Amino acid sequence: MGRPSRSPLSSPAAPTPAASPHRATRPLTPIPPSPSRADLCAEALRTRILAGELAPGHRLPPERQLAETLGVTRVTLRGALARLAQEQLLVARQGSGHTVRDYREGGGAALIPTLLDQLETPELRLRALEDLLEVRRHLARLVFARLLSRVERERHTARLEDALTAIETAIDAMAALPGDAPPAAIASADAAIIRALCAATDRPVLPLLVSPTVALVHASPPLREAIYREPESHAAGWRQALAALRGRGALPVSESPPGPILDALESLMARRDAITLARIAGRDTAPSTIPNDAPPAPTPRRRAR
Repeated sequence: MGRPSRSPLSSPAAPTPAASPHRATRPLTPIPPSPSRADLCAEALRTRILAGELAPGHRLPPERQLAETLGVTRVTLRGALARLAQEQLLVARQGSGHTVRDYREGGGAALIPTLLDQLETPELRLRALEDLLEVRRHLARLVFARLLSRVERERHTARLEDALTAIETAIDAMAALPGDAPPAAIASADAAIIRALCAATDRPVLPLLVSPTVALVHASPPLREAIYREPESHAAGWRQALAALRGRGALPVSESPPGPILDALESLMARRDAITLARIAGRDTAPSTIPNDAPPAPTPRRRAR
């Protein structure tokens, strides 16, 4: 019996080196993405549009001239212009080139980080961040309302308990972070809790509404630094909310009104947001504390006689 043939591309197996007892294994980490020239070109034009330097109705120079001004090829420029047209910042017309659109007419949430950078005063930026946090609160109330509704329909079912357990697991992961964890790590744990909450609603549209808002908060350095401190404090707040959800399922549907629970949760978030805005404004640098007034446990309503 002859020897098995070996592919010309194969090579003899090298012995596996023994791990050195003195060298720690370093985990691989993601390589940060670098922006392409098309990204940089689009951002340069986007910045000027949102800052008002290129006003609505302004017609951009011809492609060749604009490419030379920006120091890019026409292919790169076309990619940037197509991106800005998708963002509703430009209108492309055959034979007329590209015209600037009013971003307020069709622009989306993806423009907010660049827009925040273009606001002229700290007061304007603070008001914009206040609006963003208020939208987040309203979405959070909607998520909890849908969760409470599901608890009413499916209480004591294994499927619901699995969903609530997934939320609790995400909260425990946040609580396990060290007290000096960087804001990015706390923000990542917070996003995991929010994803679990949205998944527990069993409503497929809600994550598509909530995730962009959460991403905007995380993308804002002032908000990220001001919000995501003390992981245990954040975890305690989430545990209060989860306790309210679990308590809701302990009462008959007709005897556990959701309004007081939702009002208390929204009030808790509003106070936390007020602390965040005060930190950004430089009026408060003290650590946040968990309010003593947790969301109220559901109380039976008196039956009319």
